[in-house]
Amino acid sequence: MPATAGLLAELGLNYMWVRLARLEANAFLWEHRDYDDLDQVERHRLHIALHTNSSAFLVTAAPRPT
Repeated sequence: MPATAGLLAELGLNYMWVRLARLEANAFLWEHRDYDDLDQVERHRLHIALHTNSSAFLVTAAPRPT
């Protein structure tokens, strides 16, 4: 997947994990939170839709106060 690897490299981020998910039509990801022990270091979760449609949506919560 050289195009995806190139995109990730161009972002200039320090990755802990990278995961690709291929979802079938009408599939969904369940609501979740990262592990609490990961909060010891500032981390961000990045979702990039590589291919989607106009009825897809992503729900996010407001950042937690520090």
